[in-house]
Amino acid sequence: MLTLATFVRRRIWRLLRLLSAFLLDRFSSRRRVASSIVRFYESFCRLCARHGLEFPPSGTATENALSAADFFDDRLDSTTRVIPVRIASAFNAVRYGDHLLTEEETADLAQEVARLTQALREAPRRTTQQT
Repeated sequence: MLTLATFVRRRIWRLLRLLSAFLLDRFSSRRRVASSIVRFYESFCRLCARHGLEFPPSGTATENALSAADFFDDRLDSTTRVIPVRIASAFNAVRYGDHLLTEEETADLAQEVARLTQALREAPRRTTQQT
């Protein structure tokens, strides 16, 4: 009986530790920062799709950013042309590099996405030429 009680007690404590670790991770600032950069990157992808650039499913964030910079080259000035690469770099740093964005960096990214959106909205759309 004593062995069974010890076993059950250890299991309960282990379960409680796992549950508390899960809850702490679930509501941590790290997860909020990671999900915010994922939202920025997803909004960047949707923005590109609205303006005629669909990314392949196998493309990395950096490859997609370089494709966007090339695709929108004639519609963006030099300051907005680098925004896709900055978004991809931040995405990769948070997602794979174990980097946390500060509130200032998050606000800067939000402004850059807004600037890119505005620049694409104001620029004439690329037309496809038929031969």
